[in-house]
Amino acid sequence: MAFIKLDRSFFDNSFWNEARVYSKAEAWLDLIQEARFEASTFHTNNGKVIELQKGELPISRRYLEERWRWGSSRVTNFLKKLVEKGLCTINQTNGQTTLSIVKYSDLYNWQTNNQTTKQENEEKANQCQTKIKEYKEDIYTHTHAHTHEEKKSDEDNPNVAPTEEWFLKRWKDARQYYLKKPTNIIKLTIYEKGCFNEIAKYYNRKQIVKAISGLFIQSNVFPECKLRPTHFLNFDKFENYYQCGIDGTKLYEDKKKSSKTKFNKGDI
Repeated sequence: MAFIKLDRSFFDNSFWNEARVYSKAEAWLDLIQEARFEASTFHTNNGKVIELQKGELPISRRYLEERWRWGSSRVTNFLKKLVEKGLCTINQTNGQTTLSIVKYSDLYNWQTNNQTTKQENEEKANQCQTKIKEYKEDIYTHTHAHTHEEKKSDEDNPNVAPTEEWFLKRWKDARQYYLKKPTNIIKLTIYEKGCFNEIAKYYNRKQIVKAISGLFIQSNVFPECKLRPTHFLNFDKFENYYQCGIDGTKLYEDKKKSSKTKFNKGDI
C-alpha cells in the first residue's frame, strides 16, 4: 500500500477553506483531518467530559450540514454509507455523538513503522522541536501579516480547550488594538455561552484568535453593534470571519474601496 504525506497546514489554506459545496471525497477527507491524532478530552455543552481516542472526533449533523453546504438527508445518508462500508463507527457518549475512523492508526496516521525510516523520524522530531520553540518565543510570528502583536505566552496553545475567560481576554486585547477602546463586557450571556461552546467543539484557540482578527479588520465599515460577541459567535458569521482571518480580506464595501479588498499590515 502506497501513501502520500499531507501536512495539516494544508487545511488552513484558503483553497481548502473556500466556501463551496463539498464533494463526498472532500467530506470524507474533512472527517479524517478533524479526527484526533492522539487521545484527548472534550467538554460537552452540558459540562460533561468525553474521553476521545486516536481517530475519534465529536460530530454534529447540523454543523456538518453548514460546513459541507449539504442538506440534512444528504449528511445522514453519507454517514450511514460510511458505516455500512466499514470506514467508521458512530456512537453516543453522555449525549454527544462521536465518530471513530476505522484503522485510523494503520491507514491515516502520519507515521507507519514500515514506511518511515529512522532518519525521517529524527527529522520530524527536530522539526517539531523547532516549531514548538518558535511558538513559545512568539505565538504570532508565523500567523498572517494582519494578526496583531500579543504578549509572549502559551495561552493560545491549540491543544488547550478554549474557555470563556480566555476568549474575553482575547476579545479585550483585539478591541484595544484595533479600536483603541476598552470593553465593558465581563462575561458572556447565556445565548453567547451556548454559541461559544458550540464553536469551541470544532475550533481551537489559535483558530478563534484568527477569527477575532477577521472580525476586527472590518471595524472601519462596521457599526459598533456588530463588534460584539453576540454577532461574532453566530456560527455562520464566525466561519466567515475565520476565513477573513486566514486570508486578510474585508467582507464589506468601504466608501473608497471595492467590496472584499485585501487588508495589509500597513493599514492598521
